[in-house]
Formats: sequence, structure tokens, C-alpha cells
Amino acid sequence: MSITGIMSSAVSALNANARVAATADNIVNLNVDGYKAKEVRTTTLVTEQTSNTLYTPGGVKIAVQEMGQVDLAHEFTNLMQAKFAYSVNVQVIETAEEMSDALLKIKA
Repeated sequence: MSITGIMSSAVSALNANARVAATADNIVNLNVDGYKAKEVRTTTLVTEQTSNTLYTPGGVKIAVQEMGQVDLAHEFTNLMQAKFAYSVNVQVIETAEEMSDALLKIKA
């Protein structure tokens, strides 16, 4: 996979991090009668080989489902998972940038 493919996958994951917004909605509406908690499910989009040397970049697909009552402990767990996922994807982008810079220095 190319450096741009790696960065594309990481940016896709950052954009798909809708878990924070859904969690915020759930916490704000905790005491609203009839409100159903929203749960964000993510699915990895698998990389496809388009030729002997080329791969399409992967990514992340999101789906939002309505669940039952809001569970505050579950919402805080979601926030911690989202924070970890965000920091990991930022590290992927930073590493890809370092690789790109190193490649440009070699070429120069």
C-alpha cells in the first residue's frame, strides 16, 4: 500500500469517529422520556488489489443504530475508546508524514 493509501485510510477513520457526537447526544438526552440511545458501529473496508502492484486504500464505514436506554457508564467507555482510536489514527498520519519526508530527502 502506498503512503497516500495509508493516509487515506487514517483520515477515513478520523472522519468516521462519529462515536463522540453520538455519545454527546446520548448524555445530553439522558433524562428525556422516550429517547433511545444511539450506538455507532464501525466496519473496516478491506483493501482490494487492483493489479499486481496497486491496492485501493481501505477505510472505515459507519452505521448508527438506536438502542435502548442511555447507560452513562457505557457512554464514558465509548468516549475513552473514541479518544484512543483518534490518537492512534493521528499517529498513523504522523508516521506516514515522516515516511514521506524521509522519501523526499532520499530523492533530493
